[in-house]
Amino acid sequence: MTAFRYPYAYEVKGSTPIILGGIATATLLTEAAFATPFGRFADKIGRKKTFYLLTPFFCSANLLFVLAPSPIYLLVAGFFLGFRMISGVVYSAITPELMPRTYLGRWRGVLGLFSGLAAIPAPIVGGLIWEHVGPEWVFVIPTLIEVFVRLPLLHSVPETLHAASLESK
Repeated sequence: MTAFRYPYAYEVKGSTPIILGGIATATLLTEAAFATPFGRFADKIGRKKTFYLLTPFFCSANLLFVLAPSPIYLLVAGFFLGFRMISGVVYSAITPELMPRTYLGRWRGVLGLFSGLAAIPAPIVGGLIWEHVGPEWVFVIPTLIEVFVRLPLLHSVPETLHAASLESK
């Protein structure tokens, strides 16, 4: 999706270089301003709950990107897009809390391998979707997968908020 964001903003939404730079700036400002507060919030209420709370923000970013009536709305989408990184950090913090320490390195290696393998055809698949289905679907399909696949799967993962304190007792 990332490789298509700026071409979409330019070619489909008619963004200027100022707007394109503003999207990236808004995303980075969101990450810088909200990463620590949401990290602390995740430590307080739980990582899953925080991820569920953040998901509507970055899904809204994708939908706003597609539905924006003018390029200026893409700056708001960029702001919401910053929550994607924050939710990714919160989500990735669950793994070391669930995985036994002796297997953590191997597990991260396996995840890295499959992520890397998936990253090879991803731009090609995105390009095929752009050309044959429509450029907006490059953003809609991942949003649908997020809502209808990833969130339900996360429901099956145990909450790790109090796991460390329970183990020590």
